[in-house]
Amino acid sequence: MKASPSKNTTPRTGFQPNVNRLRVYILGATLLIIILGASILSISSGSVFTKKNSLILGKKNPGKIVYVPLFESQDLSTFNTVALSELRTKIVQQFPQLVTEPYKPSASVFNGIKEGSPWFSLQGFFYSGPGEQSVQGPSAEGRYILNPLLLVGADLWGLSIWTEGNLKWDREKVSAAKLSVPPVRLYPHPLNLTYLPQERRAEVTYQASLFLYETKDWVLAPLDKSQINFGITAYNARDFGYRFIYLSPKSENIEAPKLKKSPLPITDFLSFQGSLCGNSSGCNHRNSPMPQLDTIKVTALPAKAVFDLWRGPPEDASTPAHFSFTIIIK
Repeated sequence: MKASPSKNTTPRTGFQPNVNRLRVYILGATLLIIILGASILSISSGSVFTKKNSLILGKKNPGKIVYVPLFESQDLSTFNTVALSELRTKIVQQFPQLVTEPYKPSASVFNGIKEGSPWFSLQGFFYSGPGEQSVQGPSAEGRYILNPLLLVGADLWGLSIWTEGNLKWDREKVSAAKLSVPPVRLYPHPLNLTYLPQERRAEVTYQASLFLYETKDWVLAPLDKSQINFGITAYNARDFGYRFIYLSPKSENIEAPKLKKSPLPITDFLSFQGSLCGNSSGCNHRNSPMPQLDTIKVTALPAKAVFDLWRGPPEDASTPAHFSFTIIIK
């Protein structure tokens, strides 16, 4: 169950979300109510997912900078809920200088997982799409479950099969065998996760330009920088007690046309979904009913998206954030 660190590598277009993702938004609000209700019941009955977690920040943390390694995904279908909780907890325990003890994954994020069900895989999510083969191999959500301190991650939809007309793999050149090892990279990987706990902030980098270069020989038509658009995954922030998020005006070369001028509740969670993966048995995957933060446009590189986080509801966006998480896209 040991996770292995990943190796670090060194004009605008409209963004049209795929129909499948829009369907997730519609289902999200209803499922969120169900999961929250289940969480309350599970807390009272001794679920493995119950703890309210927090980071060690400000004057309580004597450290100046912490470099956090990022781990490769695994096939999560091989873990039951107890084993998955233990694996994530062991990863968190590697950073006692950042996380208060004891840590336990939050019920509001993890209680929707259906034990014994497969997970939407990296290959299915980023290459083949929904179908019976979509649950084979390392799981897409392993990118976040096995990297708990990646509080806010970027899903670069514009450089994926989930934005119609953008990425189209050349299936004559790309095979399942080549997908299991380099040189084919399915998505831009996060790099250089760095925490500055005294300053109550962290940052991570995505090298989108490198992904464009690496994929040019594996796609039907080369991707372009103008296609770099993204949404966020923030259930790790929710797991550590941050309930509200806002895209700060300190961001650079970023536009979010659907974003309101007030902080939003973080509603990401993990759940079983019967039809998303297109297989006969359904699958576990992220449910992200936050469409306002799923259509963020990168207008030029490098870009910087600064997300302010609050543990409770702020009066407005000018309220000092409890933590700030920055995504840099190069």
